Amino acid sequence: MNAITAMIWKLPKMPKIKIPKTYEVAKITAILTLVGFIMGLEVPSLATFLTNKTFNEYFKYPTPLQQGLLMGSTPLGGILGCLIYCAMNDKFSRIYQFQTGIMIWNIVTLLNFCIWNLLGLLICRVIKGMILGNFSILVASYANEVIPRGKRGSTMSYIQLCLTIGILVMHYLCIALSLWDSHFAFRIAWCLGIVPGMVFWVASFALPESYHWLVLHGQMSKAQEIQHNLAKKFNESQPRDAVPEMSKIELAGDFWIGVNDLNFCKKLPRGSLKPLILGMTLQLLIQFSGINIILGYITYICEIVGLEGNVKLFTSSIPYFINMVLSLLPITFIDYTSRKLITLLGGLPISGLLITIGVLFLKYGKDTKPIEGNKSLVWSIGENPFVGGWILSLCFLIVGIFAMSLSSIPWIYTNEMLPSRVKVKGFAICVTFGWLGNFILTFLCPVMIETLKGTTFIIFGSLTLVISLIVLIWFPETKGMSMEDIDKFFEFEDKENANVHEEKSIKTPDLNFNLGSTRSSEEDELHKPIQLKNDEEIII
Repeated sequence: MNAITAMIWKLPKMPKIKIPKTYEVAKITAILTLVGFIMGLEVPSLATFLTNKTFNEYFKYPTPLQQGLLMGSTPLGGILGCLIYCAMNDKFSRIYQFQTGIMIWNIVTLLNFCIWNLLGLLICRVIKGMILGNFSILVASYANEVIPRGKRGSTMSYIQLCLTIGILVMHYLCIALSLWDSHFAFRIAWCLGIVPGMVFWVASFALPESYHWLVLHGQMSKAQEIQHNLAKKFNESQPRDAVPEMSKIELAGDFWIGVNDLNFCKKLPRGSLKPLILGMTLQLLIQFSGINIILGYITYICEIVGLEGNVKLFTSSIPYFINMVLSLLPITFIDYTSRKLITLLGGLPISGLLITIGVLFLKYGKDTKPIEGNKSLVWSIGENPFVGGWILSLCFLIVGIFAMSLSSIPWIYTNEMLPSRVKVKGFAICVTFGWLGNFILTFLCPVMIETLKGTTFIIFGSLTLVISLIVLIWFPETKGMSMEDIDKFFEFEDKENANVHEEKSIKTPDLNFNLGSTRSSEEDELHKPIQLKNDEEIII
């Protein structure tokens, strides 16, 4: 058994490329935005071709269930990717995971050119989804560990902005290629992701390793060096918000509460359930807001309201453009505003708009023959162009509200809400839950559109309203709250450990010798000491 485990974990080493490490927040953010761009490329790459005649003829007109499975294959892979992250997190560093993942992405992207049937397409999309699922946690965790607290919100907003740019760019490229009446059109479109993939692979060698990960693996000297370099560069550009350069003992004292954070086989500490439920609730809010349905199936909505040809193609690009432009706005205020307020300003209006769209569809929709041979589209309101225009306008408004609120805030909100001891594992669990919800809704959407018709939007709107009310009543405001405040709010620490975070009383694990730390027997079971490398010394 040990031999099999060793073979599984014996992954190849990355080739060494001599690129100077960068410690500037702006440059690190610029590199991480490539991940957002790559994730955005996958959103419209299939959706744009679902109503394309050449695509449907080549794949013999997929049924609603097959269409849902194809669209849901990426979030299905995302779930698996999150599980892979949980398995690799303790064993492999952040940068290694980035580099390994992007290499697999590039290989599978090239294999897309050889797809000849639905099974091959499904397998490739699942594998690429696994990479995206892994990256969705990895990029947020890395940014949280390397970027100073005051700049994390803007960093995540820039990543989200580049995700929307990737969606828009790929959508227009797919539209241009769809004018070519050949199966090579969608093959080429699915291979374009290798360009940013190669750029990110090279750029990833300039990223510094997470000093949080290094501390938890006993590499104190290297962790201290990276933390000092990051602090110096940040303090040069932001002297008013200076970050202290930490000693090894301070690094250990700052992170000892999460020594076993990376081990997903360990039982979660007492008090973890409530913040986890709140974090998963935020992920449900994103999914039920309908954003993935609108962006993924906008061509369906255009055909239901009676649009055809170039008008349909142009109109289907509008939500992607709105999403990109309005994603610029959170960058200006996300670090300074209430997390809870922005979440509510997104969820409540979107719920009302979704219910309104559903009512319009039910009132004016009529059964019809499959539109363009698509068996999912068996109802239409093409005879009421005025109503169709209103429905499209409401869809565009939903995208705009989402871009300014729910696009970035829930990720930051979830991360801030989780207590320090379960932040890594808790965030991974919440994101995995989000991918699961994404898969279920994306998979069932064609079937729901065929059977439930406008009721689909009423269901989404009602659930979004319920979740928004839950946020209003039970969610804390995390803006300005320290880790100690979060722990106390959720009653995460017992009385014996209530002062473990006090700034003037640093508590550390037994770093191969007694540093005067005090821990209860319960903590000893939950947390093993940081095991230093043989050549490590603790020097203040």
